[in-house]
Amino acid sequence: MKKCRGCKHEFEVETYKIVNHQTQERDAYCKDCRSGIRRRWYLGHKEEQFRNNKKNQRRYRDRYKIFKDSLTCMLCPETDSICLDFHHLDPTRKDISVSRAVYWSMKRLREEIRKCICVCSNCHRKIHKYGLEQVANEFDVDINTLEPERIWASLLS
Repeated sequence: MKKCRGCKHEFEVETYKIVNHQTQERDAYCKDCRSGIRRRWYLGHKEEQFRNNKKNQRRYRDRYKIFKDSLTCMLCPETDSICLDFHHLDPTRKDISVSRAVYWSMKRLREEIRKCICVCSNCHRKIHKYGLEQVANEFDVDINTLEPERIWASLLS
């Protein structure tokens, strides 16, 4: 049993969050007390937190835009980044839409992009209507060359 520094109640040691994984040191406050501490801190720093979040969102969007500007459609000659989408070849492996993953860490964003091919919005619509094989044939692209892991290996490393 361990006594919470805030409410002074005793709880099982396992209920306290680990704050240092190397030493297995646990938090001095129970879950409810820690939640209250965080809530009070946030209320006192709301505007600062809001500014930081907006700044980070801009930075993430800019980073994503720079990356997307370097891409082209893998089926047709389209190069305008505003027209480019990421198509998941295996929908069962899709965790999230890449455009929504922009605010994830770069590592997680890369992992999601590795499951996709980059296509323009027109090709993307055609893929969903007619299938990848038919659209690839229309542009004389060998479907076997569209392996995301191989394609992204150099760009995402």
